[in-house]
Amino acid sequence: MTEIPTQDIVVLQGVTKCFGPTEVICGVDMVCRRGETTCIVGGSGAGKTTLLRLVVALDKPTTGSIFIDGEDIAPMNERQLNHVRRKFGMVYQYAALLDSINVLDNVAFPLVEHTKLRRAEIRERVRDKLKQLDLDDTVLTKYPAELSGGMARRVALARAIVMDPEVLIYDEPFGGLDPISMGVIVRLIQSLNRLLAITTIVVSHDVREIGAIANYSYLLSEGEVVAEGTPAELNAERKGVVRQFMSGTPDGPVPFHYPAPDYTQALLSVEDP
Repeated sequence: MTEIPTQDIVVLQGVTKCFGPTEVICGVDMVCRRGETTCIVGGSGAGKTTLLRLVVALDKPTTGSIFIDGEDIAPMNERQLNHVRRKFGMVYQYAALLDSINVLDNVAFPLVEHTKLRRAEIRERVRDKLKQLDLDDTVLTKYPAELSGGMARRVALARAIVMDPEVLIYDEPFGGLDPISMGVIVRLIQSLNRLLAITTIVVSHDVREIGAIANYSYLLSEGEVVAEGTPAELNAERKGVVRQFMSGTPDGPVPFHYPAPDYTQALLSVEDP
């Protein structure tokens, strides 16, 4: 099995993914550096979801290599891939909590499924993760329907970090949110990065927020990386599709989503409702 020494926890080299004759990921090269926030941005149909499935080892590339922590996962068998998957924590767009069980059991679910910890140990770990996200023991017995939107997102985050993953992935974290709630999620991502010193990947079609959270971003269009760089570098890029992406021009080749401009920094001080 090929290994590469690297400070980069996720590395894609020449990755393609085909479904039948259709190539949906086209020769993608990508690096996610340890301890930083990498954003993967693009419109609907750009290939973000397919690329995400490849990164978290839920699917295999047609060609190319995907290195996770220095190991190429493309030739791995299912048992080896399961070990790789445990390096990742996932935060889904709408929290995706299980309605029929309480907060304690929602957050504990990965521990019950994948560890042999005793119930008391599981409860303590759940309490610790909730505390890191400013949630106390009063939420343990609540059900998802009893939580506010902000609390549900925090519970989902606690579940994502309860296994102490090396990489935390947010899948469309700003989808369906009003501007105030978007500001809250931006602050949550920033504070969790500082607290856990974790590597973060954000997959999104919202463009304004990446300037507040990204160390480096990749812009996808039709399965290809059409631009990459820091927020400042993307702002300075003159390529047409990138200018549309950065400026919010409604007419252009990529159907990006643009929230109301210039509110993110002002919202960072807003308290979570």
